[in-house]
Amino acid sequence: MKSKLALFIATLFLLVSCQGQTSQSVKTLSVDSYAKTLEATSNPQLIDVRTPQEFSEDHIGNAQNINWNASDFVSNVEKLDKTKPIFVYCKVGGRSSQAASKLVELGFSEVYNLEGGIMKWNASGKTIAAVKSDKIIGICDQEYQEFVKSNKKVIVNFYAEWCAPCKKMAPYMTRLQSELKDNITLKRFDADQNKTIVDYLKLDSLPVVIIYENGVETWRNVGYLSEEELKKQNIRIPEDFCVVGFGNEPFTQFMELSISSVDQSPLEMGKIVATNFIEQIKNNLKIGKKVTLIPKLITRKSSNK
Repeated sequence: MKSKLALFIATLFLLVSCQGQTSQSVKTLSVDSYAKTLEATSNPQLIDVRTPQEFSEDHIGNAQNINWNASDFVSNVEKLDKTKPIFVYCKVGGRSSQAASKLVELGFSEVYNLEGGIMKWNASGKTIAAVKSDKIIGICDQEYQEFVKSNKKVIVNFYAEWCAPCKKMAPYMTRLQSELKDNITLKRFDADQNKTIVDYLKLDSLPVVIIYENGVETWRNVGYLSEEELKKQNIRIPEDFCVVGFGNEPFTQFMELSISSVDQSPLEMGKIVATNFIEQIKNNLKIGKKVTLIPKLITRKSSNK
């Protein structure tokens, strides 16, 4: 019995030891840790896995561009030294995370991924300067400042086509642009098409919603934001956003902020239907009378018009 137990323990130890030796994982580091590790590494292999166009607009110094989405990604990274540390990054960390896992699969022994990508890197202002194009991409900071200096409240939404939370917010953001236009200016900026202002504002993630009043930022949210949460952020009723209901139910006039409503005269409608029905039965009519009721708008505190 003892010999079998000893054999089992020895076998288990051997399995664990072997797994520990062969198991490799990607080290995802914050901007500070990534920069320190990069600086401490002699001749680091630094790979920007974004597209060539993104790379030409800005990249970390001494990085080489190997596009993760290109068909020759594997053949290009196979030319690198698998025994030396390799550092990868992308826009916000999604593509580089996939690339890093692939590098481990290919046998690279030490792989570092930049958490938050070059957006966080640029926003942090690290001493290892990023190489940037002097070209203004999209709206510049002066134009942006003029835009947010408005008599109306201004809501700015920065998004990207590849950003899943941005896509989830897009339908209601687009709708609110029309609904709020009389009292609030809501503008959406594609971060990839407006890199100059993204860098100026030091945005390090997406989506971002910023509210301005008289050119001064009063509120900012980074990450997914529901329509309900946005409406809670100092959007005043009825000054900024009017609310009108239908049906004129009794409770609408007794709320703290009484709700304007379209009265469709349901009681009158019911009386007319009942009268017509009785007439049809009495006179054996197959076609009822057509009656048009004109709805009435009842204005209360929830609207100013």
